[in-house]
Amino acid sequence: MARERKYYNILGVQPNASSEEIRKAYKQQALKLHPDRNHGADPEKFKELSHAYEVLSDDEKRKIYDQYGEEGLKDDGMEDADDIFSAFFGGGFGGSGRKRRSKKAQKQKGEPHMHPLHVTLEDMYNGKRFLFALNKNVICQTCNGKGTDNPEASVTCQTCDGNGVVLKTKRIAATMVQQVQVVCHDCHGTGSGVDEADLCETCVGEKVSEQKKVLEVHVDKGMMNGQKITFRGESDHEPDMDPGDVIIVLKQSQHRYFKRDGSHLYYEKKITLKEAICGFQIEIPHFNNRILTVRSNPGENIIKEGLVLKVSEEGMPVYGKPYVKGHLYIKFDVQYPLPSQISLAQLKTIATALPGPTIPSQSTTTETSKLNPFDPHEIDPATRTDKEAYEDDDDDSHEHHRSRGGGGGGVQC
Repeated sequence: MARERKYYNILGVQPNASSEEIRKAYKQQALKLHPDRNHGADPEKFKELSHAYEVLSDDEKRKIYDQYGEEGLKDDGMEDADDIFSAFFGGGFGGSGRKRRSKKAQKQKGEPHMHPLHVTLEDMYNGKRFLFALNKNVICQTCNGKGTDNPEASVTCQTCDGNGVVLKTKRIAATMVQQVQVVCHDCHGTGSGVDEADLCETCVGEKVSEQKKVLEVHVDKGMMNGQKITFRGESDHEPDMDPGDVIIVLKQSQHRYFKRDGSHLYYEKKITLKEAICGFQIEIPHFNNRILTVRSNPGENIIKEGLVLKVSEEGMPVYGKPYVKGHLYIKFDVQYPLPSQISLAQLKTIATALPGPTIPSQSTTTETSKLNPFDPHEIDPATRTDKEAYEDDDDDSHEHHRSRGGGGGGVQC
């Protein structure tokens, strides 16, 4: 969906304008368009300007506008244009005598419902459309949320007389009682109730009925794990309340070989020692069935263990800027050959080509020790260090001293 630009055009700023740029734009135009400051100025244009500023200066409203346009803001009460001007400049222009309008009264809003949506890394790379089915409560069409389809039936709870609460007496001492308000158990605090004979046949007095709803969820390119997609007013309906929102939370499954960090991808690749020194050409399976060929020419790089190299702009798309991509980082794991895979003659050939000392010849005049592979499981738990042996000997000495009467009272004559 293309971003709606109307409010940005009214203020004369770009959709990616900062809060400070929006503030400056409003200040310049408000001084020109205010009817009490400039005779002949169009009041409607001033209202449009103030309305655009109210939306774009509020981070939450701006997000809603960017995603849903003006349609998404219909339920929000808007401030009076002069109120916005006064708050911005520290006072309006006296003499107009116009009465300020208060914000439109709003009904209480229902609780939002959150639902996870499992997606793959490839879904977030390419973007994907999902159909998400859910069951929700809607106002009963038969009784219009009254609980009864009998127009003459009383809808006031007889137990609490429509108050939603009843007084309950509670004993707090032997001779003292206290009255407290508790929620009415018959109407559950709603204040309304219908006789059983007058209950709506469709909802049986529940005022709502269940309905299946299918939402079309668009996972845009570059969206992140845990990102939320909000569907305003698509949650459960209740009488005398605005429906809450349905919030879809993206849950990314683990990829076989790519790891993600923001807009960047990370990939681990094993190469041989020969490739690390002499160059290599590897193929990395990318998204959209692409094969990414990465080449290191002989003499161009000497790959050390754990070295990380970058392939520019082969990472994830940036959310909101799908034509901008992050980078692909490749971490190399150098695999050394086993002794059985290389002969002594080959070692001598390699030694002549590499810098450093030559291969030492076997000595017959000095004692040499052979190196063996180290296995931590071979360590005998009974093996002790000199310090441990010394401490044990010291403990034995103290025990011997105690057995001869040491540590008790002195010798008495």
